[in-house]
Amino acid sequence: MSSFEPDIPAIILGLSAILLLFWSTRVEQNKKMFLIIGIAMAVFSIVSFIA
Repeated sequence: MSSFEPDIPAIILGLSAILLLFWSTRVEQNKKMFLIIGIAMAVFSIVSFIA
């Protein structure tokens, strides 16, 4: 099992995913692409944080 130390890349990915999700709600064009990227990054950061 992994030790319980803060995973910096996972935290950075999570924060950037939140920023992407917030930004995708403000941007009209390419909204679906930003939404897919944000969701994928959020899922990846959550999985890497749990693992």
